[in-house]
Amino acid sequence: TLSLHDALPILKAVTQEIIDTTKKASLSITRYEYINNSTQKTAFKGVGISIYAVSGDNATVTAAESYIKSNNITPTTKTTGTDGKVEFTNLELGRYLVVETTTPKNALTKMESFLIDLPRSNDDGTWNYNVSVYPKTSTIYGKVVLTNNTNEGTPLKDATWKLQKQDEEGIWKDYTEVGTLTTDSNGQISIENLEKGEYRLVQTSVTEGYILDSSNAKNFTINGDNLNKNLTTTTEKLGLEHFVKLSDGTYGNKVGAFTTDIVSWKTTVDVASIISKMDKYAIIENLQEGLEIDESSITVYGDNVKLTLNTDYKVNVNGQVLTINFVKGKLNGYDSVTLNYDTTFNYTNVKNGKYETKAKLEYTNSIDINGNSKDTYTTSQKAAQVYTGSVLIYKTDVEGNALAGAKFKIATSRANAENGTFVKNNSGADLEAVSNSSGYVIFNGLKLGEDEQNYENATTSYWIVETQAPTYVEDGETKYYSLLNSPVEVQVTSTSGTYSEDSTTQVINKKGFKLPLTGGTLNIIPVVAGIAIMVVAIIIKKKDKKNEEKIQEN
Repeated sequence: TLSLHDALPILKAVTQEIIDTTKKASLSITRYEYINNSTQKTAFKGVGISIYAVSGDNATVTAAESYIKSNNITPTTKTTGTDGKVEFTNLELGRYLVVETTTPKNALTKMESFLIDLPRSNDDGTWNYNVSVYPKTSTIYGKVVLTNNTNEGTPLKDATWKLQKQDEEGIWKDYTEVGTLTTDSNGQISIENLEKGEYRLVQTSVTEGYILDSSNAKNFTINGDNLNKNLTTTTEKLGLEHFVKLSDGTYGNKVGAFTTDIVSWKTTVDVASIISKMDKYAIIENLQEGLEIDESSITVYGDNVKLTLNTDYKVNVNGQVLTINFVKGKLNGYDSVTLNYDTTFNYTNVKNGKYETKAKLEYTNSIDINGNSKDTYTTSQKAAQVYTGSVLIYKTDVEGNALAGAKFKIATSRANAENGTFVKNNSGADLEAVSNSSGYVIFNGLKLGEDEQNYENATTSYWIVETQAPTYVEDGETKYYSLLNSPVEVQVTSTSGTYSEDSTTQVINKKGFKLPLTGGTLNIIPVVAGIAIMVVAIIIKKKDKKNEEKIQEN
């Protein structure tokens, strides 16, 4: 390649035109990009271009670069605008090295440096002092769509993510060009115009109750072979179900029971797929006063596999609270865990009403980018109930005077009452109640209603049998009132243990004599010869209101 100086004589001979060395030159460079391998060119904004004046002796780019370094040549630098153009004007004639000094990150390749002489020869032999060049570059703009679902298969709305890009040293840095990203009603985030590089999406917040796992970053690459990425991820929320065992062996939310019954409970909770990352995972049962845990009955299953105490989980009973703490890493591969246990009634403290247990799950719900557990979350408590009832009886004579000392037993049916099959107490003996000085007789701890009923409005029939009549003194002699000669039906409701003028059953004894029943039989044994007709007691409803506090005397 000849220098401009050496070429002038030859050029003169060829063109018959001499370069006007008094003129100045200009160089216009327009940068175009071809997006995603398309054939359509587009003005390329943001390209930095520098030009260096070099000696005509530098015939190659490499030689020119060495010359620039040796002579500490200062460049003139400009950046392309929206039209993709830069213009260098008022240039001295001579040779220049053109270098792309700032390359937009979405360019697949950088513009190669080149040498250009000013002026340049036109095809007709004239000289062009205002030169224009049009370098082209292939660029890529990537797009990513992330779909964030829940483990229930529904879109997760309002979860936030951030986009990070890996720098040349392999360090992840926030890609601030897009800011905070939030999933829409379809659980999606869409990001366009991504330059080439290595990226990852990191979840930064989720809807309450879901597990935030920032370590589950979604990595992807944007390059010539990967322009459109579709990513999916699942955010988990753990469910809890808590039940009481019904009379048919299935499980439900409500059951009636005698206080002598053993009541069984079951709690089933989901196990997260990322359970190995979670430091905290515990089932907590809160029992109402009056219920006692049978620790020997506690069993825990992972799916259908029985887990091992102290190896897979640990048990802690503190008063009315049962806690099952699971050992980290022992629940891998399970979809759910089921806790079973039994309770008994603290018989002396239970009268009537609703007794419930509440279950909750406490677990790690926030994991940082490095996989470390952070915050914990507790599910809403789920309750299941067992119901017991009471029935109050008012014992009087025909004049309405309260009678103390009358003994009664209670059965679940008339047939049982007549056969002497009675409800048992916690010792296995027949449940018996005695009228107090106010004439009140109360049976506590009775089964109320059937499974899954509306217990507030449930009614259950029982039959009472008088086994010993009260006594009175006449002419200095102690005598018995007449004993009831047949069972009496009473209704157990949610309020039947409290005095009510309309519902409390009044049992009236007339004076006479009948021996107490033995062995639960109801045979009437006359003891006074010549009595042809025995006087029997009658049942009526109490009309005179009594003081409700007298009920507590029993």
